[in-house]
Amino acid sequence: MRLGDIALRARRAVRRYGLAGAVGQAAHRMRRIPARRRYARLERAFDRRYGVETAGVVHLGTLDIPAGDPLFGVSYDAVHPERFRSVVGSLPIEYERFTFVDLGAGKGRALVLAAELPFRRVIGVEFSRELHEVALANVERVRHRGVPPRADRIASLWLDAAQFEFPLEPLVVHLYNPFFGPVLDSVLRNVVRSVQAVPRDVLLCFTGDVPAAVRRGDAFAPLAVGPGADSPVHRVVAATTA
Repeated sequence: MRLGDIALRARRAVRRYGLAGAVGQAAHRMRRIPARRRYARLERAFDRRYGVETAGVVHLGTLDIPAGDPLFGVSYDAVHPERFRSVVGSLPIEYERFTFVDLGAGKGRALVLAAELPFRRVIGVEFSRELHEVALANVERVRHRGVPPRADRIASLWLDAAQFEFPLEPLVVHLYNPFFGPVLDSVLRNVVRSVQAVPRDVLLCFTGDVPAAVRRGDAFAPLAVGPGADSPVHRVVAATTA
């Protein structure tokens, strides 16, 4: 890894966690090296099954990002399939009514997993052109193979998530540690505005960390949010329809 990449990652970690927290995160990553090697084997098995390329970690410092602030982004590291299936695959909803949106879609693994479920549509949003192009290639591969069976419903957008306009229909919005800080704040404000404009079911599904603003409910003061701070799934509704 280049010195510039290391410096960018260090600045971003300090900005996100503070100096002591950043040192703790680095130590934690060192301890997890054996587990990551085991997970790498599972990732390769996933890619072989679907004929895609979603494995590995890609550091933002290695990518060309013409829009958005990479200091508030997180390196690409795809969601674990079983974690995704346990959270998104067990929602108490009629999937056919909902559109799935993955913010920070990376190479598109969550899009492939979402296409296993009978969502109305599947949309990915990614601000890195390189990762977006890999996602497009992966989507084309699964469409050609017909596995998963609803792959023809997948769309991938090259766009800063803070600029994304949420479709005015019932949504499942998936986030796997894609960004933080002002970008996350903008996204949450956009969710609030969208639900206020058109009251409907919107579920936020966090298969990584649940942001503190979401756990506390600060981000959704004008709305009703459930079911609770410890849950990875938060239902966001207009207060008048709660």
